[in-house]
Amino acid sequence: YETAVSVGQAQFDTDKPKLDQEVTQLKAELPVLQEVLGLISSLAGGAAAKANQKAILKLAKSKVLSLVPPRGDSHMAKAVKQLKSVLAETATSATAANMVAVVQELQTQCETRIEEISVQISAMESQLAADRASKSEWEQKMVDLSDEHDAALNNEQTADLTRNSLGGTYMVKDESYQNFHASFEEEMAQLKKESFAVNTVLVKIQEFIASC
Repeated sequence: YETAVSVGQAQFDTDKPKLDQEVTQLKAELPVLQEVLGLISSLAGGAAAKANQKAILKLAKSKVLSLVPPRGDSHMAKAVKQLKSVLAETATSATAANMVAVVQELQTQCETRIEEISVQISAMESQLAADRASKSEWEQKMVDLSDEHDAALNNEQTADLTRNSLGGTYMVKDESYQNFHASFEEEMAQLKKESFAVNTVLVKIQEFIASC
């Protein structure tokens, strides 16, 4: 996921400025095409238009010459070239209609390409957002797993401490018992000695009394 986000961001940073520039260029050409369309359409405007035919065509040609298709857009480049070729012909009602058709085709191409770029940018942004979300989810899972591992390790250490504590308590109690038992045995031995001595004395006394 880290690689997907890194590569996706780099691609987005490279492609989006170019696409934005293309959209800006296309949007700038639309009003020019609309002017050319108006000029060509005026050729069918009667005697006044016919009188100014050369001036109108010259102006239309100058407008078309300012059109620069986006780099790599072969379809639009072909259409612009066709429009320039048509404008070079002698103006008749047929050629005027042909010019109008070419200009309208160019307008459609511009508008379609602008929409395509918008969809493309949205798709790129959505994919990048999805990659970031996946990366974030993965990082959270790693954090959760790390927390679970730490909790398990802590529980294990607590259990070890408990076992060690219980073992220490047992050892203390066992040592106390051994010490008590040893003292008890010593005291019992001493009591036995003292009891024997007392019994000996009592026997002597009884013997003495019996002899009197």
